[in-house]
Amino acid sequence: MCILKKVGENQHLKRVDLAKELGLPVSTLNTLIYKRKIIEESHHQSGSSASKKLRVQSGKFADVEKGLLQWFNQCRSVKIPISGPLLMEKAQEISKKLNVECDASFSSGWLQKFKLRHGITGKTVSGKSGDVDCETVDDWIENQLPDLIKGYEQKDIFNADVTGLFYNLLPSKTLAIKSDTCHGGKKRIKCD
Repeated sequence: MCILKKVGENQHLKRVDLAKELGLPVSTLNTLIYKRKIIEESHHQSGSSASKKLRVQSGKFADVEKGLLQWFNQCRSVKIPISGPLLMEKAQEISKKLNVECDASFSSGWLQKFKLRHGITGKTVSGKSGDVDCETVDDWIENQLPDLIKGYEQKDIFNADVTGLFYNLLPSKTLAIKSDTCHGGKKRIKCD
């Protein structure tokens, strides 16, 4: 991307002179210019990881990966943690739905390359970002709380917020796009 940026900034120079200035063979510069759209598209999709690659390749099962990436982004948008084995299982499921014949299963090697192609990395989920709207809390404290505690003495009122039931606790680690931040919610399940 840096080389392509230099090409754009120095259009007045001959390619031979620009290649010499960049310390590249002219044939390499010509190849990069010829594949400009592919490189820019891959860089846009993969973020900074694509800029470290010399050769841009798509996966063997492009349709499956497209569907898997869409599913992955939907899950992460609602803060569902995703693991490697879950991605491999979902890839298998999508390949069956698309009737894609794959001799080998979606292995850990395939998973590594998929993560590299799409800028996905492992992260630890932390914090409680986006739990409750502050205006909703203030309204509840002013209008609903007084009715709930009416008839109780102050010494008989307890805050049970720090108590939780950790049955079926979601994992604390997930796969995510490198540039994303990972915040989770409270580690409890809703019991009706």
